[in-house]
Amino acid sequence: LALKNKLARAFFSSESWLALKNIEPVSSEIQFYQARALMFAGDDIAIDSVSGDDGYSMLLKRIEILQKESPEAALKGFPVLASEDVQSQALLLKADIAYAAGKAEIMNESMAEYVELNPNDLRRKLQLSDILVRQNKLEKAAPYLDELIEKFPKNALVNQLYAGVQYDKGNYEKAQESAMIAIADSPNKIAPRLISAYSSMRLGNQDKAQTDLSFVVERLPNDHPAQRLYVSLTAENGDFEGSLDKVLAWESINAEDVPLLSSLGIEALRRGDAETA
Repeated sequence: LALKNKLARAFFSSESWLALKNIEPVSSEIQFYQARALMFAGDDIAIDSVSGDDGYSMLLKRIEILQKESPEAALKGFPVLASEDVQSQALLLKADIAYAAGKAEIMNESMAEYVELNPNDLRRKLQLSDILVRQNKLEKAAPYLDELIEKFPKNALVNQLYAGVQYDKGNYEKAQESAMIAIADSPNKIAPRLISAYSSMRLGNQDKAQTDLSFVVERLPNDHPAQRLYVSLTAENGDFEGSLDKVLAWESINAEDVPLLSSLGIEALRRGDAETA
């Protein structure tokens, strides 16, 4: 039994779902890992009424409540378990259920507790960092990314996230350096191009900013601030037609657009295009 449990644990960690599925479910631990694999796959989970009182049985009960009732119900009275191994799985399960319930803070707290309990699980640490950056909680992400950038200095996602944190801190050279590493992996990816562009503006390199924006501006909404920046840079570099085409596509304007629109209007008049002006 101990060997089968160990195999199930290994197959689950390596995401070897087929091998995990083929293990006979002779323990609550194996049943738990098999149920979690079905959760990841988005498949229906058939769990008979759980009666055991060991840690994995208690977690299976949470999954049973999730399936039969709701994520909110599964979160109520969530157990805290003595075994670190089982508690680690409990925290990951709780994070997933919280995500399904739309409870971002509970999800974040569960993930943070997990990485504190498992400091060598760098994959989960990166996952948490990504979540925090997406939520604009950059200060909370910063300590994790400081560690990750040391261990994975050329990883594209690590550098993208790290660049965002460094820009927020005002470290524009570091932000651009990391953004460019991410760009080298995915030249047309929006996030690192925007970080690089705005860092370039802070560093006084407008040509670099315009080049970065040119890769992504067509995929940005018309009301995105980077659209305004791109039009301004394009106009300053003498491309009146390119700037005008962008402005005419805008669905709305705001007070901050007035100086730019006035400049373009004056240029249109100078060129004899009163209708456009």
